[in-house]
Amino acid sequence: MSVFFLQSPLRETVQIQVPAPTGGYDQGQAVAISNVLGFALTTADPIASNDETIESSRLVTFITEAAEVKAKKNTSLQINRGDEVFYDTADGNINKSPTGNTFCGYALESVSASAQFVKIRFQGGEND
Repeated sequence: MSVFFLQSPLRETVQIQVPAPTGGYDQGQAVAISNVLGFALTTADPIASNDETIESSRLVTFITEAAEVKAKKNTSLQINRGDEVFYDTADGNINKSPTGNTFCGYALESVSASAQFVKIRFQGGEND
């Protein structure tokens, strides 16, 4: 499920490359690797368990920080510019509750409860 959509130039991002697991990744899919939250920049095919080399099409680039990202949000929640936002793995949306969720940045705009997306400064980086 696509949750994040990059809005800023790639030069304004921090990226890592990792092999895609069984099932691969979809573009915009949020994934936590160890204690780093990121999202897939592109779709990636899974790595076969018997692969000795990793083809570039099977590596996925994860964005771990970005100046501007459009993020899918909980549609019953108003978000104000400057609010801390968190990724909720249970429903795959952004919300404002830190309880059981992963910090992922700050809102760059105010949006109504009915809005489907909010622009954020994505700071997946390392989370404790």
